[in-house]
Amino acid sequence: MNLHINRFTRFQSWEGKTIFNEYPLHIRHGNITVTLLFQDKESIERLWQLLGATMLEIVSADPVNTLPFL
Repeated sequence: MNLHINRFTRFQSWEGKTIFNEYPLHIRHGNITVTLLFQDKESIERLWQLLGATMLEIVSADPVNTLPFL
C-alpha cells in the first residue's frame, strides 16, 4: 500500500489513549485513515531520525526548494 502524504493530509496524535498498549499516530487523507502503532519511544525516534535524514537529503539536492522550518 502506498500512502501519499501532502499538505492536505491530517495527523492525529494519540491524545493519551493507547491502542493495544501502543502509541498510535493516525494519518487521515480524504476518507482513508491509516494508523501507525509505536511500541515505545525508541520506535518513534527511529521514524523521526529517518524523516529528518530524508528532509536533509531533499534540501541538499535542491537548495532552492528549502523547507520552511530549516
